Amino acid sequence: LCLNNSLTHSFSIHSTHSSQSKMNGENLVYDYRFNVVDEPSEWAFNWDYSECGTSQPTPREHHASMWMTMNGDDPIWSTKQLFQQLGKKFGIKLHVHKDEDEDDGIYKLKVTSKNNGKENKLILFEGVMQAPNEDGSMNDPNVGHFCYFKCENKAGFGMMLSIAANISHGYVAFIPHQKHDINMMDDEKGGKGRYKIVVVSGEAPDIDADESGESDENISGNDVATRFTLLDGEEEVARCHMTYRDGSWDPSMGPTVEMIAVKQSRRGEGLAKLLWYHVLRF
Repeated sequence: LCLNNSLTHSFSIHSTHSSQSKMNGENLVYDYRFNVVDEPSEWAFNWDYSECGTSQPTPREHHASMWMTMNGDDPIWSTKQLFQQLGKKFGIKLHVHKDEDEDDGIYKLKVTSKNNGKENKLILFEGVMQAPNEDGSMNDPNVGHFCYFKCENKAGFGMMLSIAANISHGYVAFIPHQKHDINMMDDEKGGKGRYKIVVVSGEAPDIDADESGESDENISGNDVATRFTLLDGEEEVARCHMTYRDGSWDPSMGPTVEMIAVKQSRRGEGLAKLLWYHVLRF
């Protein structure tokens, strides 16, 4: 930081494209011509970067993610047994496939619907799971074994909702790739609530296709994130970015707050507590 500041000052002597601001009581010259140091931000972090998910979660209609924990001696068998029970109730069927040419222990999962006992070709959602004796991100050292599913159609979205509502809390997590608003309650004096939280969950904007325009078939859940934005009227005053795994040496699946900040000019108003209250209840 000190090196960057000294370089900025030296370049600025010969530049006509500079401006001055204060940081910690000192005048700093920022040179826009050479772009040695970025203009000061009120947000403390680089919000264009996320370590374990996208920095730009994008809502998509009828898209969702679902994680299901399967902690037994044989999680693959447990998954099959669970979907046999769900199949009787909801008319669905689980297909499990393992590519014998691959040695990563990854099983590809596909759930289809059945009408009057006959299988329909409609794929409701697809997923992945890893054999329990394999090293990998899906054999979690803290959570245990789990499978991940992703849906991209209306029927699959509705089925995920039904499954999540019929499985005990703690064994399934359902995250719609949606945008929704949380409006604050009116105050005690009868005034309208001035604050609003915008919550956006989803994958990256370009997750649907790579540079060649072909669809991305990699299903992992590693790109999913949720961004919380607290607004005071039209002004953005606080942010929180959450992903669904961490970046430690033994990465664990689960909600992980990567960044949370209050706009510098609005600190000291209790806004972090207001935002955090709703993050915890998401």
